[in-house]
Amino acid sequence: MEDFNKKILGVTTKFDSNKKIENKVDVVSNIVNKFDKKSYSTGSFEFVLNQIDSVPKKERVQFLKEKGVITDLEGFDWGCLGGDRFYVFANIQGSPVPMYRTSARTEGKREDRNFFPFFGVQESNQNWLLKSDVETGSNNFYGSQELDDLSRILTKAFDFNTDRLQKVVNDNYDPEKDKPFEKMIDVDNFVPEGVEIVSANDLNQLLAKKFDIDFNEVNKSPAYSSGAVELSANKILSSLE
Repeated sequence: MEDFNKKILGVTTKFDSNKKIENKVDVVSNIVNKFDKKSYSTGSFEFVLNQIDSVPKKERVQFLKEKGVITDLEGFDWGCLGGDRFYVFANIQGSPVPMYRTSARTEGKREDRNFFPFFGVQESNQNWLLKSDVETGSNNFYGSQELDDLSRILTKAFDFNTDRLQKVVNDNYDPEKDKPFEKMIDVDNFVPEGVEIVSANDLNQLLAKKFDIDFNEVNKSPAYSSGAVELSANKILSSLE
């Protein structure tokens, strides 16, 4: 297999498709400087960030689309994988790059950001999100200040519960007619705008159509392998060149 990193990134680190991701330079490093803060339709990164609080929560998807922060994927605007991982599409030079909201900050994710990039789903591996390891990739946004800034915007814009699975104690519980736990107000209450992608398979099909990704090969790759990430990330990142 051709050295993917050398082809795309100009570095010598090689992928081993049978190993978990452990490279210091990762597949999405060439996103660096691709996100142009001046591309917002009105003003700068700081302008958008400062305006968010004045925008009603139910209107923030449209607000971010109008400002060029997020975009759609084949007419679809957002999704919620597994019921607890809300995601939208970062507008990187007009290409939709998926960014998801972490559900539990596993693997040591940083505390000051909620949104991180990913490249589809490995359905054969319990719908694992295709992304790099936290230490060398997600937490520093692969060296991209632009993606870090974008995560700041999304973290502030979607500062409400986006977990459809979360429940809280029912303080008014009546054992004869109520349940001891009740569903918490979630993404369905705060994101009425745009068209939702309803499943992991639907997301992959849309990414495959947009970027010509072979998710059959992704699903054949070893679980959690850099090879699985490469197959999808290669196509998405090539669109940014």
